[in-house]
Amino acid sequence: MSKTEKEQDMASILTAVALILAAPQAPPAASAHRDSVAALVDAERRWMDAARLRNAAALRRYVAPEFTLSGLTDLSRAPLPAAKWLDNTLRHLRIDSFRFGGMKAQIAGDVGIVRAGYRWSGAFDGARFDDRGALVDIWVRRQGRWVVVSRVIADSPPAKP
Repeated sequence: MSKTEKEQDMASILTAVALILAAPQAPPAASAHRDSVAALVDAERRWMDAARLRNAAALRRYVAPEFTLSGLTDLSRAPLPAAKWLDNTLRHLRIDSFRFGGMKAQIAGDVGIVRAGYRWSGAFDGARFDDRGALVDIWVRRQGRWVVVSRVIADSPPAKP
């Protein structure tokens, strides 16, 4: 490669770098918001991984003391409190598979909302299940990390035989 060719290559590289650096960047606030949404989605996935693995320490990191689980279809049924949810998850529930079918997350200040479809299978006290449904999780940011305070679920009706 001749000196002229090297100079032309170097000029091309420098031009490319200059164009990249001069390209419009997302405002810092937009970038920080995207990072916050990504951290929220990551917390959602890690929470479900911790449930599947029955990781008590991780579950306690993600689940706020005031957490409740409730359903949309039976409003007369009292929400399940955090202590009972944790006991069920660690001692009675075995999750073989959990998959999100789609997920949307949004943040307003220190509150995050995750809406998702899901499918899961496993057993509760030995009784097998294979269900799908939709959920809405409400998260709050405390001391720089996300904790879930509420999950509302809507299970899909069983498939007709």
